[in-house]
Amino acid sequence: MRPLWLLSFFALFIGLSVGLTDVRRRGILRLFEEPRETSFFGAYVSIWQNSMVAAYYGDNGFVGAVRVYEIVNGAWMLKQKLTAPDGRPGDNFGWQADIRGNRIIVGAAFKKIKGVKRGKVYLFEKQTDGRWTQVKSLVGIDVQQNDAFGYAVTLGENEAMVCAEQGLTEESASQKNGAVYIYGRSGGNWVRKQIMRGDNEHDQFGDDLRYAAGVLVVGAPFAESGTPTNTGAVYIYRKNVATGRYVRESRLTRPDSFTNDNFGTSNAISPNGTFLLVGSDRGPGPNDVNQGATYIYRYMNQKWQFFQRLGSVDGVAQDRFGYKNVIGPDFLAITAYKHSFGTAAEAGTVYIFRENAQGRWIESQKERMQFPHAGDNLGVTMAANNHWLVVGAPRADIDSEDGNTDDTGLNDGALQLFKIWRPKTNVVFLPRLKELSNIVKYKYSTNTPGRVAIRLTIYRRGTTTNPVLVRQKPATKEEGFDQVFVNGGGLQRGTVYDLHLTIRMRSNNKVLLKKVNGAVRYVG
Repeated sequence: MRPLWLLSFFALFIGLSVGLTDVRRRGILRLFEEPRETSFFGAYVSIWQNSMVAAYYGDNGFVGAVRVYEIVNGAWMLKQKLTAPDGRPGDNFGWQADIRGNRIIVGAAFKKIKGVKRGKVYLFEKQTDGRWTQVKSLVGIDVQQNDAFGYAVTLGENEAMVCAEQGLTEESASQKNGAVYIYGRSGGNWVRKQIMRGDNEHDQFGDDLRYAAGVLVVGAPFAESGTPTNTGAVYIYRKNVATGRYVRESRLTRPDSFTNDNFGTSNAISPNGTFLLVGSDRGPGPNDVNQGATYIYRYMNQKWQFFQRLGSVDGVAQDRFGYKNVIGPDFLAITAYKHSFGTAAEAGTVYIFRENAQGRWIESQKERMQFPHAGDNLGVTMAANNHWLVVGAPRADIDSEDGNTDDTGLNDGALQLFKIWRPKTNVVFLPRLKELSNIVKYKYSTNTPGRVAIRLTIYRRGTTTNPVLVRQKPATKEEGFDQVFVNGGGLQRGTVYDLHLTIRMRSNNKVLLKKVNGAVRYVG
């Protein structure tokens, strides 16, 4: 099955039913060595194909570290631990990190440069022996104290984008709007190509950076848009191929703005750069303030257009829904890292949305920690590829014996792993028919029993419209034999028909597999 972003644009938004995958919890990743208290493992995660980086800025007295994992025999295996060669307590190396191809970028947003807390960024590249080696460090030449250079980082094709959350404007030495620095690889070196700056003071321009297909998405969660104040905005830049520079294309604001919405706090863009999620985790929902929401935009007719607002069915005040957003192969994943349930206050929840037959995205599933406890904060970070959804719970406290969260207040941190399962189905006629009496027998197999049904459709020979008979049964087991009675269905003796057996999703009627037994004469 093709990933969501590879589907044709027309099909994606004009009612194509998707939702063929199933997201299932599949264990956790955690730190085993001591000490691990206040490591905040899983504070940030990024995935590229079969490689993953997991950052924990609290390691070793907030010096910070990043772990690199790779898929080996179907499981995530630790390959290497990355640290800064000049690391010091309080640097917060791993505040953010990103991986793309054979390159990793890591931000140390509070690194001191010549005794002044400015921030620093490190670039690593994978060598031929499989090891990751630091190849460059970046420091903004105009970055001042507490600018937090490296607060957000992302990678493009031979480019690195870095946010200085409190970066200065060009006009003022005191007005801190936020800034984004773009570096390009040239002649084996990294050089600064461009600086983008926020429109107004304290916009926190660049708090969230996402890149895909020449499109750079910049979140400014405290940007002003008149009244109400501090609603937030998202700036979209498109790369000019001729000049290599990024040009502002659009400024998006929440269509139903309220004060301090944090619109743009977390964004996600599809790899083809046409489908956008924007989180507004402090926006009010139906039940109260700070419930949060996520907004879908799509790029059509050379402009970005609002499409749909998403919220959680069980959302309440202070959930912070929309704190992190991910576009999966055929689903959307959105976190509410402070959502509470039972006695697990602020344990966090991940909500899965799938597109229905009418093209609207509907909540279809919600997931939690394997051993949820109060304060886990599942959903502070999240990433996905075609096979895995990985969600960070940096405040989870992990028992070293069994992996259970023991709620001892250590803030070890963990990554909750979810496997993205795809339906595997088969159905065959038993036997293949030349003549039909009143029974059609078949054998089926499926790895999603209960979620699929088997439908027999009978058409007049050579047609696929106006079926003469339709019968459907749920597939309740992983494999089995079944039969359909067709007598009394309007079939005429001596007439030749085509028999279609399909396995389809019961939720949205999506066909997974079809088998045809053609030219069958009905003998009654």
